[in-house]
Amino acid sequence: MKLPRIAQVVLPLPLDRTFDYSIPTKLRPQLTLGQRIVVPFGKSKKIGYIVSLSEKSEYPKLKKIISPYAPEISLTAELLTLARWISEYYLCSLGETLAMILSPNLKMVKFHEHKLLPWEEVPFSPLPPTKSQQRVINKIKEKIELGEKEVITSKVFLLHGVSASGKTEVYFQVIDFCLKKNKEVIFLVPEIALTPQFVELFQKRFGKIGLWHSRLSKGEKYRYFLAAKNGELKIMLGARSAIFTPFRNLGLIIIDEEQEFTYKQDKKPFYHAREVALKRAELNNAVLILGSATPSLESFYASKKGRFKLLELPERIEERELPKIKIVDMREEIKKGNRSVISLDLQEMLNECLEKKEQAIIFLNRRGYSTFLLCRRCGYIAKCPSCQLSLVYHQWEKVLSCHYCRYKENVPLICPVCKNWRLSFAGTGTEKVENEIRNLFPQARLRRMDLDTTRKKDIYHEIYHTFKEEKIDILIGTQMIAKGFDFPKVSVVGIINADVALHLPDFRAAERTFQLVTQVAGRAGRAEIPGKVILQTYYPEHYALVTASEHNYNKLYSQEIKLRKELGYPPFVHLVRILTRGKKEETVCTLAKKITEKIKLQQKLLEIKNDYLKGIEIIGPTPAAYPRIAGKYRWQILLKLRNETNLRQILNPLKDSYHSRSVQVSFDVEPLDMF
Repeated sequence: MKLPRIAQVVLPLPLDRTFDYSIPTKLRPQLTLGQRIVVPFGKSKKIGYIVSLSEKSEYPKLKKIISPYAPEISLTAELLTLARWISEYYLCSLGETLAMILSPNLKMVKFHEHKLLPWEEVPFSPLPPTKSQQRVINKIKEKIELGEKEVITSKVFLLHGVSASGKTEVYFQVIDFCLKKNKEVIFLVPEIALTPQFVELFQKRFGKIGLWHSRLSKGEKYRYFLAAKNGELKIMLGARSAIFTPFRNLGLIIIDEEQEFTYKQDKKPFYHAREVALKRAELNNAVLILGSATPSLESFYASKKGRFKLLELPERIEERELPKIKIVDMREEIKKGNRSVISLDLQEMLNECLEKKEQAIIFLNRRGYSTFLLCRRCGYIAKCPSCQLSLVYHQWEKVLSCHYCRYKENVPLICPVCKNWRLSFAGTGTEKVENEIRNLFPQARLRRMDLDTTRKKDIYHEIYHTFKEEKIDILIGTQMIAKGFDFPKVSVVGIINADVALHLPDFRAAERTFQLVTQVAGRAGRAEIPGKVILQTYYPEHYALVTASEHNYNKLYSQEIKLRKELGYPPFVHLVRILTRGKKEETVCTLAKKITEKIKLQQKLLEIKNDYLKGIEIIGPTPAAYPRIAGKYRWQILLKLRNETNLRQILNPLKDSYHSRSVQVSFDVEPLDMF
């Protein structure tokens, strides 16, 4: 059998094409599909990915492959197929996609970095499931069982269960069943902060597991990837990128809190872990479970239409009551003379909680001390020179900081415009909340958990275990504490400003608010101690807050789905956001207009052959909601398409046509961030 002489290689560049390279004789027996190699490219060397092998090339003179690159780490055939799908679906080059799945940084490093989870077996006797749990478990097991005998198309389950209804036990029961069938499992969580809790639970139940997220060292990632590829692991737990674990016998994928926006990648390729999981499940004939107390409207709609199988756990285990949520109108607090960000009701509840030696969680989805610096005489607001967005005051550093480009500056002594020396800090962040609670309850042991306090490696584990051991009375934090945490002593949850995201120019604002409020409220009363929640707002009548206080997801869904249909938003249309970015606004704007005209021309050409292409709406080009970030101007075009085929036919010819050094163009299919 002849060994291939030519390798078709893709490079991590925004170019939708392959490059032919000659394989040196000594390397021919070594190279396989999915391997990384070092190749000459122009005057430099680059790491490429072999996507096909052949005997001949249409090009007469070819450069030679220099060497393999970490050959023990390569892509499986299934991951290569998945990468091609991602490239096509998310309008990104195959090279960029492969570099995301198998980063050039993934290689052997010094041994001392290989700090892995302990892999010894841990004995565990689980509690028997409830009748509701068992009913759900049986339906999922049935699909896992049938999957071994024939191809089953409807193997996607949406598990809709209220907080503390026992979704985790359902996961564990079906994981155990899957492992006994010698199948492998991927379990995704939305926040790195949740990994310590799940690592502990998984190790108690299953012993040997893998872990995957961005805070791991290069050595840890190398070892886990290799262990999964070589069959040493059966379970991989992690954040969204764990969906690319190189298992060869994948039987089950679980996405916990499937509604979370963190499952969407915020750079090219802009993939959503849920959609990638759907494709991986299809490629492997595997079962996919999407779990949530507050499913995304898209997923719930899919279950209504029969695309997903809906399974429900409508009650908490042991018939425990859902926490009572009281809405506090902060306008009334001002009338009562209370100028604190902590309402009188919440102060009373916290005092009672501390007296009973219970625990509390205080939630505010804004970090920093104050959200902007204001001159009350002339109206000046301190803004980032590169982004033109308000600078946030961080008291611990005593600086003004931009949360988008990390620009920092000292606090001015006087207003730079009118020279007024009386400047005011306005708005509230988690630092300020911590400060106020410390003043109100000096005896309480406080801890803050946000991006500012969790930059250090392994700090999530430390905070989690400290709170679990009841060495913290009140935990204050952002969305990283809003979901998944299960602490039996938490009796009080305070939501400081439920309006943070409510009035953003985003069609998902009400849905996001409902989900966040419901998730953080669900941290209270998960054991014998009843839970109480204070929801502070300036808009107590808003339907998202009212339905959240009633724990009524179906009511929220009914109202939102009607609005989406009337306004023409997902799940009734497909969205594509095309973003142009560059240092010169005129150049960025001009290119956005050219792309728009090209889309219109492409649409007209295709409409001659296909009448259904008329269902396309083009909005823009317009400046983005945040028109300049990190010194780059941003213009966007938003497309609404009724048919997914339209998207490919119109945009595929355009996706690598406009890349240059001066302006970057990105295509975000089904965007979640509209800013």
